[in-house]
Amino acid sequence: MDRLIHSEDRILSWWEQAYVSDRRLTDRFRLEAEASLPIQGNLLHSSDILDGLRLVRTRLWNQQGLTEW
Repeated sequence: MDRLIHSEDRILSWWEQAYVSDRRLTDRFRLEAEASLPIQGNLLHSSDILDGLRLVRTRLWNQQGLTEW
C-alpha cells in the first residue's frame, strides 16, 4: 500500500494529463473506471477513481491473499 500512497500525486497527474485534459478521452476514462471499480457518479473526480482502485486492491489482498504491490 505504501507504493500506491507514495505514488498518488504522480498517478493523479498522469491521469489528468492523459485523460482528463483531453475531452475526447474523459468520458471513456470515467466510463471504464466506473465499469471496473466500485464507484458511481456523473461527476467523478480522479481522486474518486483512485479510491476505487485502493478498495479493489485491498479486497484482492484480503480475499485472495495476493502479494502487496
